[in-house]
Amino acid sequence: MKKIQLNPVGWMSQLSQLEVSKLEDTTNSNLYQLFRNCCLAVLNSGVDEDNYEMLFAPYESFDIRLIKRERG
Repeated sequence: MKKIQLNPVGWMSQLSQLEVSKLEDTTNSNLYQLFRNCCLAVLNSGVDEDNYEMLFAPYESFDIRLIKRERG
């Protein structure tokens, strides 16, 4: 599995520490699942498939991990 690090731009780079904590808190939370699915949908934009179950099925192990960075 490939590991890629992306750096957010715009408003995502300005998430509060609480917002980041909520997103990284647990992979079982509804917020995390929504964030994960949105990221996967963006990465698959332009694909002709319209059925989300068929689109996401090959990526069951797709995972997102957030890294907190200190800000000055």
